[in-house]
Amino acid sequence: MTTKEILDKLQIYNRDELKELKRDELVKLMVKYSLKHGRKKKDVLIDSILEYQEHINDIKSKLITNNPIEQYHRGTVEYRLPTLIIYRIIRDLWYEDIHFCQNIDLRSNYRWLLSIALVSKEFFKLISSLFNRFAIKPNPRQTKKDTISFAKHLRKSFLNPHSVLKRISDITLPSKVFSEIIKKSISAPFELGLIFNNVRRFCMFNDIGNWRDNSIKIPQCKSIIEYMPNIESLVLNQLHIDRNRILSDQHQLTTFGVGRINFAQFQVLSGHFMNITKLIIYTVYGSVAEKFEELLCLPDCKVRTLITDSRCGWVKRVLSKNQLIDTIDINYNLDETFNFLSKSPSIKRFIFNNSNRITDYRLTTDTRATGFAHVKSKSQIYRVASYAVKIYNVSENQDDNAAVESTYPHLKFLYASNEIVSSDPDSNFSNSDSDFDSDLYSEFGSDLDDYIFDNSDFDPYESDFDDSDGSVVL
Repeated sequence: MTTKEILDKLQIYNRDELKELKRDELVKLMVKYSLKHGRKKKDVLIDSILEYQEHINDIKSKLITNNPIEQYHRGTVEYRLPTLIIYRIIRDLWYEDIHFCQNIDLRSNYRWLLSIALVSKEFFKLISSLFNRFAIKPNPRQTKKDTISFAKHLRKSFLNPHSVLKRISDITLPSKVFSEIIKKSISAPFELGLIFNNVRRFCMFNDIGNWRDNSIKIPQCKSIIEYMPNIESLVLNQLHIDRNRILSDQHQLTTFGVGRINFAQFQVLSGHFMNITKLIIYTVYGSVAEKFEELLCLPDCKVRTLITDSRCGWVKRVLSKNQLIDTIDINYNLDETFNFLSKSPSIKRFIFNNSNRITDYRLTTDTRATGFAHVKSKSQIYRVASYAVKIYNVSENQDDNAAVESTYPHLKFLYASNEIVSSDPDSNFSNSDSDFDSDLYSEFGSDLDDYIFDNSDFDPYESDFDDSDGSVVL
């Protein structure tokens, strides 16, 4: 017989029942419970028996089997959830949503995560760790008043204790919004520290549609230096630098991107160049292009990802000499991108502009195998980008290619057009300013996707955050 069964057989009395018993009967209970009774009065005996019974009840409560399978009928029991297993399931589902489907509108996938965050504080913490990237889509129609209101709203969203935005490591902001949020009239210095201290990747872009006259301002430079000590990736989309200093000596950038750069800023950048593994550079002229080509062809160059709109001869020369570059984006469609990089054996991944044709995965007489598979599509700033990863080396025999692809039934392979492209890159690719519309914030291998906030319909007088339950209304 178990201890619990023995204790269950013991009769439990309340105070009224004990008062009705005679002293001799109380003494027998004391003896049964192995308690000293001596010449104690009846009231003292009753108190001793009640104290002992409380001790018995306490022991019985500890012996109760806390097994949810056996106690599924008890609705008042608070079960201990296997959070580590549940968290892994949530991460896997989230990863599939953002990587392995062609749904480019990711906002439709956020609500189920936000609902789970309301289950408990522990789950709120787990879900908050997933929302570590934040991006705002451009809105050229936004007025000055709307920008100020939105900056205040954004500050409140970051500092709100009920918001899931707790540790933002990747952030993308319009230059106008960033200029407003760093003003002392909107954010205190310690608040800016809380918002940007964990930022490792920062992207700022011009949303007025004209990059030529939009330079990064001195307060913006100072804020980046002061409030982003851990920054590793700095991308300035459709912006240019008209000052020589934007980074401090302690910054160790691994990613750098800018719309336009002159020779003076290039000299400043060259001091950080040997740490850079991802280079995003668009408008490059004359001697600066020659200097970039020299740096990218150095033996100790660490650049592995190159993103550019300059589809000129210097880019092809770099690809032919630098065998470390394995990822490229030239902001063009599948056919033109593949033809541009097909002669470079080191390319393992590339990004191309989406088209309706990639949904038709067929190897026909009008197409040829690329050896690349389409892994995901993302709605990025100014475009829909598709990501391709190299799976095998293409053979001239189409049957051999088809045989290899049949061993990967879960992958969607890409096929380029058989049309011959001219060997002169400048005759096929436009390098005009109108092409300057790539998203600079594309990354392979990221576990979590951007938390995209479209402020085109933002109402400055209506909050999208409900302080009562911490949920985010998209």
